[in-house]
Amino acid sequence: MDQEKIKLALHTFSNNLPERPEWTILMKASGEFIARIGEYPYFYPQAIEDFTAAQWTHAHGIHLLNTLDHLNHGGLDFSVTFGGNRIFCLFHLNYAYFLGITFNGLKSLDTMINAIQFHTIDILEAINPTHPTTPSQPASS
Repeated sequence: MDQEKIKLALHTFSNNLPERPEWTILMKASGEFIARIGEYPYFYPQAIEDFTAAQWTHAHGIHLLNTLDHLNHGGLDFSVTFGGNRIFCLFHLNYAYFLGITFNGLKSLDTMINAIQFHTIDILEAINPTHPTTPSQPASS
């Protein structure tokens, strides 16, 4: 994987959203950290590391996958979790990746969810450029 291309795709993704996330983390569904943009807020007594944020995000995603499976609700597409002072959105991309996004409040959840779903194509193409998600152009004669 080209880390720089993935980070650029995450920056572009973040900049195209109607409201800017505090941070965004991308990982494999197996829990392997891929990339992060933005800054985590400081947690007392110490700041969190990417590895820790990846562990928490992975555990949350696996729990959601298992819950939906046991309830026969189908696969996880996305989840929105509201905390006391932040909103965490978790997207399951192509059933192979987790994309976690933290916001400090949102004006419109519907607008944000639609924008996130629309703009994940660039991230998917950065992760796996040999399998583009958009149709290729027909060859000219």
